[in-house]
Amino acid sequence: MDNIVKLKKYVALSDYTQGQLAKMMGMTSACLNYKLNNRREIKGDELVRLIKLLGIPPCEAGELLFS
Repeated sequence: MDNIVKLKKYVALSDYTQGQLAKMMGMTSACLNYKLNNRREIKGDELVRLIKLLGIPPCEAGELLFS
């Protein structure tokens, strides 16, 4: 499964809206939306923050970070 698809799955399952996640990450909701729809690159530090905010398990986080 594509990393963006996996990440979007966790966003959808979370209790947060994209707007709430974006605010916690210090970006606009439009910016986060672009990143989640593969229109802009998700930087490593942003991915780490999303993983922590969404509570992604370590085994899944490793796949997202290193593939």
